[in-house]
Amino acid sequence: MAVSRVCPRSFVPTVWRVVALDTPRVRRRCPGCDAQRSFRSSDKFRVNAHQRRLDVWLIYRCERCDATWNRAVRERVSPRALDPDAHRAYMANDRDAVWACAFDLVGLRQLGAVVDAAVPVRVHRDVLPDKPFRVRFELDHPCELRLDRLVAQELEVSRGALSRLIARGDVRVEAPSQRAWRRPVRKEVTVIVTPSG
Repeated sequence: MAVSRVCPRSFVPTVWRVVALDTPRVRRRCPGCDAQRSFRSSDKFRVNAHQRRLDVWLIYRCERCDATWNRAVRERVSPRALDPDAHRAYMANDRDAVWACAFDLVGLRQLGAVVDAAVPVRVHRDVLPDKPFRVRFELDHPCELRLDRLVAQELEVSRGALSRLIARGDVRVEAPSQRAWRRPVRKEVTVIVTPSG
């Protein structure tokens, strides 16, 4: 790639939609194995009524022995205080609702769980332009895939080759710090690529 000085307005805008293919694993003590194990979401809620109050849990299963862990989603909530759409989603095991809970990384960590959010992803994008282009990211769910790994994958170069392109200015990140390359992909980050011509 050759570095060229390009007016910012001449960058072809492109969107890379990063879609998670699975939910994060949670590492915690398993009562069945009596050891730390990896749990995965069963994609099912459990809704329980108790004295006019509802509890909602997302059920996780140990990947080794199938023991369950019920992750609290709503506790002791009045049915009248619960949004009817949310209630229907819990009762129907709505995939969007399940995945929203499974990707609540902050909530999981507050429960003391160790979360592995480096889930496999698929990137939906158009063919790469042969002109300088600006990449904006869309993420349905937060993931911990490093920006440099994702960009190298989509440009079909090694991470070492990407580092050389970054050093030459052929690929650059619009972010407060160059550390963004070693951090998870975020929608606030923009990447500019100047293909050789």
